[in-house]
Amino acid sequence: HAIATEDADMLARYIEPAFQGLSRQSPQVVQSVLPVLTEAAIELGNTALADSATALLSELPEVYASPAGHFLRGRNAELQGNLATALKSYLEAARGWERYAARARIALADMAIRDGGRGALLAARKVLIDGSDAWRGDRYELQVLMRHASISRQLGDDLESLLLLAKVMSRFPNEPEIASARHEAEALLEAVYMSGAAGEIRLSQWMEVHLLILPFLEHMPEFAEYSELLADSVFELGGTVLAASEYRRTLALLGAAAGNKETGALTPDIVRVKLKLIKALSHAGLDDLALEEVDAIELSNLADLRNDVLAAKAEVLAKVGDRDRLLTTPVMNPGPTH
Repeated sequence: HAIATEDADMLARYIEPAFQGLSRQSPQVVQSVLPVLTEAAIELGNTALADSATALLSELPEVYASPAGHFLRGRNAELQGNLATALKSYLEAARGWERYAARARIALADMAIRDGGRGALLAARKVLIDGSDAWRGDRYELQVLMRHASISRQLGDDLESLLLLAKVMSRFPNEPEIASARHEAEALLEAVYMSGAAGEIRLSQWMEVHLLILPFLEHMPEFAEYSELLADSVFELGGTVLAASEYRRTLALLGAAAGNKETGALTPDIVRVKLKLIKALSHAGLDDLALEEVDAIELSNLADLRNDVLAAKAEVLAKVGDRDRLLTTPVMNPGPTH
């Protein structure tokens, strides 16, 4: 009961009688209970009892050689300051596929984060990557992902860190850590999107993380800017249809931020992105859609952007061959198509 309820005072009072009572239990019960009591002794800081308990594990070869046995010996060594032994035991435990193996990976990550050295961080990241599919579905997976994100960020891999945080938000939406994950992801956004725009990240990777974080961070006022930045980069690389799709997403985000999901309120930013959408559609050969978009823009109250809209309209009309409408579209400083 003391273990189940995490009652430290009760556990401290009854831990030694609990060990004494093991002598009256069947081998099956001892094999099941001894690891739990051993960990309790370790976490209570009862060094003598913890050392005796870990030694007693050797009488249960299956437990002793399992990830549980290696983890418990590692934890006992760590709390006693024997970090070399702890590291060796944790590494052995981390080779497994069960819960104690996941806990060993978390412990290794924590040791590396405390160490702070690049070598330790790289080694811990490799362990986390190697075991990424070994344990899923509970708080230990959540802790593995959070540690992995932290290590990746310390190593300067902002993209990987952001991707891992997106997985946390996707897989564990109701856990308390979600607020911390969201805060860290928000802090990484600018660095990742600037790197993408500079060509330092492959477009496929950038798009993957963009789509993963979108449901969780689209509420941010600046997220529309990041969406537009991605669309600009895609357009420059010749992905006109994909760019058009992303410009539409940007418009939806701007409209939502303005309290109008239909983006009917033509703020300067909305008009500016609409012009980019029209250009992307036109370059994709979708001139009819481009013309629909430009025709839908209400010209009244456009101020400085009015001539830009008319120029875009004239360009599309020229491409579709609508000479009559082209000649009646007033554009200041018209180009050769008008």
